[in-house]
Amino acid sequence: MTQAFAATYFDGLTAGSTRVVARREFESLIITEADRGHELARWPLADLIEYREEEGTGLFVIGPRDGDGRLHVIGSGIIRDAKAALPGLKGAGVPWSMVRKVGVLTAGALGSIALILFVILPAMAAQLATMIPPEREMALGKSVRGQIERAFGADEPGDLICEGAEGTAALAAMTERVMGDATVPYELSVVVFDDSLVNAFAMPGGHVVIFEGLIDAAEHPDEVAAVLAHEIGHVAARDPTRIALQTAGSAGLLGLVLGDFAGGTIALALANQFISASYSQEAETGADTYAHERLVAAGLPPEALATMFERLRDAHGDVEGLLGYFISHPSLSERIDRARDADAPEDLAGPSLDQAQWAALQAICD
Repeated sequence: MTQAFAATYFDGLTAGSTRVVARREFESLIITEADRGHELARWPLADLIEYREEEGTGLFVIGPRDGDGRLHVIGSGIIRDAKAALPGLKGAGVPWSMVRKVGVLTAGALGSIALILFVILPAMAAQLATMIPPEREMALGKSVRGQIERAFGADEPGDLICEGAEGTAALAAMTERVMGDATVPYELSVVVFDDSLVNAFAMPGGHVVIFEGLIDAAEHPDEVAAVLAHEIGHVAARDPTRIALQTAGSAGLLGLVLGDFAGGTIALALANQFISASYSQEAETGADTYAHERLVAAGLPPEALATMFERLRDAHGDVEGLLGYFISHPSLSERIDRARDADAPEDLAGPSLDQAQWAALQAICD
């Protein structure tokens, strides 16, 4: 049985159109030029779908799902002929060729964004971090610290800082002991936040925050001193400024691409970044090495860092295997091993704080 209808053919490759006759023969729809009878295309019936039928316009569009060609059938009578010739025509759909094109374009866009986020921005941030004046970094760090306080429920910047006089003096003594004759680009500002979070982090401009929860989790002052030395290592390497620049750039880029989907600001993005303390593995390893060196110079055991990490591992677990390559921190087990393997001082000079000072630091938020 042969059934035919008139249509306009678009090959999907050029802008031109051709008047054609489409006829069904067995399991194919054969498209030939109306004037010369030259065959232009042969489509398997099983591949044909209806793309659209625009009511009120008399336009009916069909074509293969996996292909660029289209037939435009115009006029209600001819549309009836086309539907009679193709009774098993599938419903409207999206062509695979279009899906592929959209997929390629989407993959290209995502690849470009990934290149900017993970290659270009980190490289630019590393360069820019060395060019920012220290006073600007200090102001940025103070602003971010205030944002973090608000994230933890403070009404005003400074409300979360523990200010017990004896505890503050003990913290200053610990910082002085850890620093010794070492220098950093700015004056250190080390504070304790009144929160049970077991964490500590460094921010731009020499600002270091230790949470009361970390002090409560420690069983010896040297464990806190070891964590403090690690965070000072980030300060010395200007890691917080670099990560702030990278995060601000990423937040700005994602805001342009996705819109302000979280209702947040770059300052909030920076706050979240430092709360999670997410540095690269290289930066974390560098800060650990700095901590080992400062602890040895201060006559303190680098093993104290291993002890603190062990306690964290016991409480929160570790990351092993393949996943370890995709997280920002090296595994705690690796860091524990490196701390234990670090050279110990020839002569221990006593704990970082005496018993009275340690008790005062533990009570700094009371």
